Amino acid sequence: MKKLLYLLVLSCLLLTSCAPKMDTTLSVEDLSWQDHYDLGVRYLSEGNYEEAILAFNAAIEIDPKQPDAYEKLAEIYIATGDTEQARKILEDGYAITGSETLQIRLAEIIASLVNGELREYFDEDDKLVNYDIFYVDPTTGYDRNDSYSPDGVLQNYYLYYYSEDGLTQTTECYSPTDELLHCSTVVQDENGRVLSSVTDDGRETKYIYNEDGDTLGWDNYDDGVLTSYARFEGETTVYYDADGNKTGHD
Repeated sequence: MKKLLYLLVLSCLLLTSCAPKMDTTLSVEDLSWQDHYDLGVRYLSEGNYEEAILAFNAAIEIDPKQPDAYEKLAEIYIATGDTEQARKILEDGYAITGSETLQIRLAEIIASLVNGELREYFDEDDKLVNYDIFYVDPTTGYDRNDSYSPDGVLQNYYLYYYSEDGLTQTTECYSPTDELLHCSTVVQDENGRVLSSVTDDGRETKYIYNEDGDTLGWDNYDDGVLTSYARFEGETTVYYDADGNKTGHD
């Protein structure tokens, strides 16, 4: 019924000059992706969300590989408070288009659902490879970090526990199905600086500081052998393999 109403409204608009960028000699069936998209943008600007949704869905039916219509649809659902539907739209849109813009918007939506802090990681070609969301787990009260693939699929998550003196942190890594994968222990000094992190499977991270106590980055080891390292370069963390080749940044 709503779609029929949309088509009736669209037919009327074809007879007027108020529809944006539309050829008024065309029938409804002849309208392009751009025609429906432009109409959706107009409805969205007017706050007419129902008609905007119909217009953007019509655009997607014509050309499902155009990411802009998915992004606008998600914008509507965010504005109406339906973030779960916005997430679904972005997941579907990314699966079809592979758009990096939709990747980023999806990451932002997932972070907003848990009121978390988003941190994104990119490869040497500036392509998003995964992202983390840091927040307080409402069920346990512990600090938590969820790690996602670019398409919004949870890969694993971490829970953080602290000793009474605050100098030792224990981290447990779980699979998406809540299977404990490994644990690590983080040691800090009395100033709260992280000194090292050692996992129960032999991996160790040692943190590097300058003479003023500022963090420069860290080195990663596996059974005592350097495997990779990271350094802070301005506002960016840059990652390298053991041979000094850049592998990515955040």
